[in-house]
Amino acid sequence: MPGISLIAKKWRGCMTTVSDGNIKNTIEAVAGLAKAVPIYQDALQPAAIEVGKALSTIVKTIHVALAPISALVWGYDQIKDFVATKVAAKLQNVPEDRISPPNPMIAGPILEALKYIGHEETLSDMYANLLATTLDSAVAANAHPAFVEVIKQLTPPEVQLIQHLAIQSHYKQEILALRTERSSSRDNYLFSNEHEMYGVFCRLCKQVVPLISDDVALTFLDNLKRLQIIEIDISTSQRVEGRRDSRSDTLGAPIELKQQQNETLKFTYFGMKFVNACIRE
Repeated sequence: MPGISLIAKKWRGCMTTVSDGNIKNTIEAVAGLAKAVPIYQDALQPAAIEVGKALSTIVKTIHVALAPISALVWGYDQIKDFVATKVAAKLQNVPEDRISPPNPMIAGPILEALKYIGHEETLSDMYANLLATTLDSAVAANAHPAFVEVIKQLTPPEVQLIQHLAIQSHYKQEILALRTERSSSRDNYLFSNEHEMYGVFCRLCKQVVPLISDDVALTFLDNLKRLQIIEIDISTSQRVEGRRDSRSDTLGAPIELKQQQNETLKFTYFGMKFVNACIRE
């Protein structure tokens, strides 16, 4: 490029004048180098302009892609209507003297969260329940600020699953219990790492979301466990069966090692508080 060649010549001239000790020529050479720089910048301008055009196109595409989402973001009027209708319906049977100012640590984040998920019926219904709970002085203690963040991390099918599990357990802590027994004489192994409850949980998920895959169902399980809503308790016990003939040293019957494994799917204590505050019978 001519600009680059000119800069190189000026730089060599600059170095020569310094070595000769000619101060005046050095100043002139440096000044010439500074003047040559815009030539190099001009050479880059077309490329910079093209990059700018490409970025402008991308920005326009992003705006188009985000337009439907921005239309879903709720404003003050929509949130006010939500409180006046859905939340009011949750409290219609609550005596007026029990309705008291809510905990701002709970009500504030709920109203903020509604901006972005108010359009989603399943999640907004949980927020309506939670807001109604914190407004009702008789049950306000069941509400916790952490519940707002928990709801944010749930998908609508997971919310439906929690509701299904709450109904199946009759709103009690224990949801489902399994007992599995294996014998060393009949089986080549006792218990593997694949717990029976995993398969049962997948079948429970399919009752709520019929086309769900096992992988997604187990992702739901991991997420609900991570959020401390549900847990699986596992315990094992062993016993030996068989007898020895007391009149001899021979065995009267084969000795079997039997192992029993108990698995219990249940709500955690935190999970029960969450169900009582955000699901409500």
